[in-house]
Amino acid sequence: MEIWDLYDADGRLTGETMIRGEEVPEGKYHLVMHFWVLRSDGKVLTQKRAKDVSQWPSYWSTTGGSALTGENSTDCLYREVQEEIGLDLHRWAAPKLVLQRKLREFLTDVFVLKADIALEEINIGPEVEDVRYLNREEMEAMIKKDEMVPFSKAYLDALFDA
Repeated sequence: MEIWDLYDADGRLTGETMIRGEEVPEGKYHLVMHFWVLRSDGKVLTQKRAKDVSQWPSYWSTTGGSALTGENSTDCLYREVQEEIGLDLHRWAAPKLVLQRKLREFLTDVFVLKADIALEEINIGPEVEDVRYLNREEMEAMIKKDEMVPFSKAYLDALFDA
């Protein structure tokens, strides 16, 4: 059972918590993190989500997840990256926070690590079916085909301009 902290619209902790799967109360938010590896050739690491996950099953997306009670987005980043793709981020310089956004009930922090990490270094966890590197045009084509989570133009701009 995952327990999440709740935040107000300004990103301040409210002192309230909720259990994953419950509806987020109106006017409250929970903290999530997205993580991308951006290679020197301009391609980003994407992952195909397993078919049995609750959010976006079988879609291509980013590594990410919800912060647990007491975690900030950096704590969540290191934990989720280890769980989903088996990377210990302590091996590289700290990923850069490139975007913070509020969408529906989510406060999302988006991190980018500039590194040339080989696919052979990735050890996918049970929430992930596959990984691959894609350029922006490939991502946009997959979004149009409804194969990838529909990231906005502004989101992709922040990602590829990192």
